[in-house]
Amino acid sequence: MQHGSNDLARKRLEQDEAFRAFLVAIDEKKKAWRSYKYVREKLEPQIAQKISELDKIVRDEEKAYRALKGNRTKNKGKARSLYNETVRKREHIENALNALERKLLAKKDEHADAKRAFLQAKRRFNHERTAYIKLRSDLHRELARQASIPAQYHDNMVVKQQGSVVQFFFGGDGSPDGDHHGHYVLQTDGESKGNVPYARMPHEPHGPQNFVDRHFDPDESPANE
Repeated sequence: MQHGSNDLARKRLEQDEAFRAFLVAIDEKKKAWRSYKYVREKLEPQIAQKISELDKIVRDEEKAYRALKGNRTKNKGKARSLYNETVRKREHIENALNALERKLLAKKDEHADAKRAFLQAKRRFNHERTAYIKLRSDLHRELARQASIPAQYHDNMVVKQQGSVVQFFFGGDGSPDGDHHGHYVLQTDGESKGNVPYARMPHEPHGPQNFVDRHFDPDESPANE
């Protein structure tokens, strides 16, 4: 049973490690959201302004182009210069707009990455938690079988362990350790390994008769019937 206890301790460490990683992922997701929200609130008005400027300069560029194509006079050089200037302004505004949109998209991607990491950490913690609970329940059922606790109580017990001493509470009113509960104690190590020094079934009275100090053979136990 020492092997089972070691496995449970190892699985508990894995669960705790996954939980710590889950907490970090929660914090990182919150920080990424706050950062994205701050940048979005700052950049969206600037992006809207650049879009408005781009709409205007595109119209100006179209107007300058028509003037250039329709100009047959000595002022054609001036028309060409005006057209070239509107093209440069449009390109400048487009570059500025693209830079703002890239910056906003980068922050959005950071938040999306943090959210994916959070969901992955959550799945990992839930997996490790489920595995730990199952292993703990299996170990407790095996210990209850060794203590010769009737099988009807194995799936609904409160189990407390201190060192090599395991205590089982079961069959109480409203909860396993409620009023009139049963109480068994099992030694799991040392010279007294397998001994049950205390055994009281639900609704049985407290008294010296509960200090039984006996050793059960699990294979012949009524817990297996």
